[in-house]
Amino acid sequence: MRRARFAGVVLFAAGAAIGLEASTFDVGFLTDPIGPKALPYVVAVVFLLAGVHTALRPKGGVAWPTRGVVAKLAAATAAFLVYPLALPV
Repeated sequence: MRRARFAGVVLFAAGAAIGLEASTFDVGFLTDPIGPKALPYVVAVVFLLAGVHTALRPKGGVAWPTRGVVAKLAAATAAFLVYPLALPV
């Protein structure tokens, strides 16, 4: 139960961060009626709702990923971060 609540809080925090970052986008309305803000805002709302639901009504038996899976996730994240830095080179 405690782990599920923690996951809900993490989802909520991620949704809030995504929403705050999306609010900094500055694009003219005539460029695109919906604009590039729409997708981050939708993702933020989904994360916020999922985080609130998970924190308030946690399910038992939540299993965190094993170390091998965490290592693969960390490697993928590192690759996504290194790739744009390597493009100018």
